[in-house]
Amino acid sequence: MATSKGAVDLLSIAESADADLSTHKYKLVKMTATGVALASVLNERVLGVLTNKPNAAGKSAEVQVAGVAKAMAGAAIARGDFVKVDATGRLIPQTAEAAGVQVYVVGQALEAAAAAGDLVAVKLQGLVTNLAVS
Repeated sequence: MATSKGAVDLLSIAESADADLSTHKYKLVKMTATGVALASVLNERVLGVLTNKPNAAGKSAEVQVAGVAKAMAGAAIARGDFVKVDATGRLIPQTAEAAGVQVYVVGQALEAAAAAGDLVAVKLQGLVTNLAVS
């Protein structure tokens, strides 16, 4: 499903892909010592949203780091939800966490996702919190 909101790319950067990322367009990537890789750990820090399909290590990976991005949902998301990354590079809602658990909020959903695989508009706003959020 395509997003109804247009992407507003305020800042994209080019990084070297650490592997073939050709099937991961619109997923979240993280920084590595040599470039970027698919975000693969629940709630990890991310650099931004991959906006192209680099098909081998060393190829240019275009990463949107600011603005309103199209990103892939990993679960149903409500409009207005704060979102974080799942273990497959997709967005999921930020749910209640125990006090003291560090949470890396990627941004806020500007539209709803009915299911995993939907593309949604998300306002990118990196935020780290350790407060309980409900």
